[in-house]
Amino acid sequence: MERKTIKFNTSGGFEVEYKEFLTGGEAREIQNVYLDSINVGMEGGEAKMGSIKGSLANKAQDKLIEKSVVSINGDPQKILERILDLPSKDFNEVLEKIDLDSEKKTEK
Repeated sequence: MERKTIKFNTSGGFEVEYKEFLTGGEAREIQNVYLDSINVGMEGGEAKMGSIKGSLANKAQDKLIEKSVVSINGDPQKILERILDLPSKDFNEVLEKIDLDSEKKTEK
């Protein structure tokens, strides 16, 4: 599926290109980061959920970056690694942009 991409510049001057929307399959891959880590069992006739690691949110964010971002400064190589190396202000701007846009576009 060919999708449009959106480019924006972070306040630190990094040009980030990302996909206009996530496909249903991509959204599921992100959701599966959480679902694959949930353990539900029965105890005394009641459903009991096991503990969930706090790092799941970061893993889901990493998957969102991998599935959304196309390039940084025109370079499509090592996207996740390079996004994580951005100054925190720029990193947060990227996350805010792709997270908000992916939610809006996926819900349509």
